[in-house]
Amino acid sequence: MSNINLTKLFVVSFSLIFWFQITFAKKVEGYIVTNKKDTIYGTIQLSRFNNLQQTICVNSYFMEDLSAHVFFKSLTGKRFNEFFPRDIIEYGFILDEVKYRYISKEVKPVWGRNNGKFYLQIMKGAIDLYELRLFMDNHDRFSNPYGMRIIEYYIFDKDENLISVGKNNNYRTVAEFLSKNLNLEKEVLAKVTQGRNFKDIREIVRSYNEQVH
Repeated sequence: MSNINLTKLFVVSFSLIFWFQITFAKKVEGYIVTNKKDTIYGTIQLSRFNNLQQTICVNSYFMEDLSAHVFFKSLTGKRFNEFFPRDIIEYGFILDEVKYRYISKEVKPVWGRNNGKFYLQIMKGAIDLYELRLFMDNHDRFSNPYGMRIIEYYIFDKDENLISVGKNNNYRTVAEFLSKNLNLEKEVLAKVTQGRNFKDIREIVRSYNEQVH
């Protein structure tokens, strides 16, 4: 195939991807916080198009994409601009009457590369819990045709470092993990972690926050 035909193919493919992104996108009210801590309000674009799989999310949005970048247009802006974790401190939006808040941090994830990501705050209280959604493009046509979606959970420790929730050499149980990294009420912690492990972290945090104000 000649270089001219390859160039035409690339241009057509890129144009189709751009068209899919625009056509199958939802625009919602949102904001960004710049690295200078200025809050700017405007519109955030959520995509239904999965670039990795070249497929369309019919009943939802490609939320995994929001951990890597966000498209934002200010109230006075004329077009959407792409922002990466290095560009802003946080962003947020409202979707179906639910508030979403993403913060920018450089943390080594359990899966994927060690670079900046946007982490979604899913619980706020005595314990703040964050979520990182990843899409691993390791699918094959037989064993895993749709790739693999992974969810990791994070908390801020006593030193305000965002750390991954999970077992390692320093702590073997979820109760030990939480008690070593946070200043928590021991009796309440023992109660909410009884019979539970790391996979129950959402319910543990929810229960603890409800009992401690």
